[in-house]
Order: sequence, then structure tokens, then C-alpha cells
Amino acid sequence: MTPEKNCSSEYATVEESAASAFLSTRAPTSNYDEEEVEEFYMDLEKFYREDHTFLKVIIGDFNAKIGPRRTSEERHIGTNGLKWNEQGELLSEFIMAAKTIHGNS
Repeated sequence: MTPEKNCSSEYATVEESAASAFLSTRAPTSNYDEEEVEEFYMDLEKFYREDHTFLKVIIGDFNAKIGPRRTSEERHIGTNGLKWNEQGELLSEFIMAAKTIHGNS
């Protein structure tokens, strides 16, 4: 059995081994206060920065709509998205800050 810890007490749990960490998360919806949403992403970024496993996989519901790529820096985004929402903007910022990839939305 792998150890379990919280990334954000309400939204995320982690299972990890020596080589990998799997984070299952559910981001707050747009009904939450902006501070709570920002706290979620700060906790997520802290987990990503402080966890030193080789492979990190973050899965879950981010309540995000990520539209088409707008700049060349948004390489993690495809060209087929339809529109953005605020949660999509926050998720995109996290992906770029963590220098990771976005697999699906």
C-alpha cells in the first residue's frame, strides 16, 4: 500500500511510490470564491515543485475550458479548442509554470 497525503485538504489526494506520484484532484468550480480557487492552484503548484518523484501524473476535474492556442508559448494547447473560461486560464498558467504538458480536457 502506498502512502497517501493531501495536496489541498478539500480537493486532492496523492498516491506515490519511489518512482511515481499520481494526483487525483477536483478543482473548485466557478461558484467558489476567487481566493479558494487561487489557494487550490497554489497547493497544486507546491505539490508539483516539492514532490521529487521521477514521474508525476495529475488527473481529475479542473472545471476548465481550454480554447485554441493563442500564442507560441502555449505549446501545451492544441488548435482545436473552442473557448476559454477562467479556470482554463488558471490551468494553462499552472501548466506553463510547471513546464509540463496537458493531455486532455
